[in-house]
Amino acid sequence: MRLFNWRRQAVLNAMPLVKPDQVRTPWHEFWRRFRRQHMAMTAALFVILLIVVAIFCTLDRSL
Repeated sequence: MRLFNWRRQAVLNAMPLVKPDQVRTPWHEFWRRFRRQHMAMTAALFVILLIVVAIFCTLDRSL
């Protein structure tokens, strides 16, 4: 039993301690890189605008 605890402790000591605010998820990395590209942000806003216009266009068929 002592050998098992020694191995476990060795593994835990070898693991780097990371604070929760330092952890970067794939989504966070994507958003950080995407925000830097101004043309991509402009294109995304344009696509969102087209989607909003398409939604409201289908709601106003009675006119």
